[in-house]
Amino acid sequence: MMNPSYKGRALLPMPVIEAARAGDVEAVEQVLRYYEGYINKLIYAIVAVD
Repeated sequence: MMNPSYKGRALLPMPVIEAARAGDVEAVEQVLRYYEGYINKLIYAIVAVD
């Protein structure tokens, strides 16, 4: 069985998302690492506009 992906990138497993919602520190860190590139792009766009 293939792992679900979006635009060639593996999606976060649902248990990780659920654990992050429940406050699991390691899961929250994993979510932040997953979205790190996107967050950095948003920050750069905000700074560039100002």
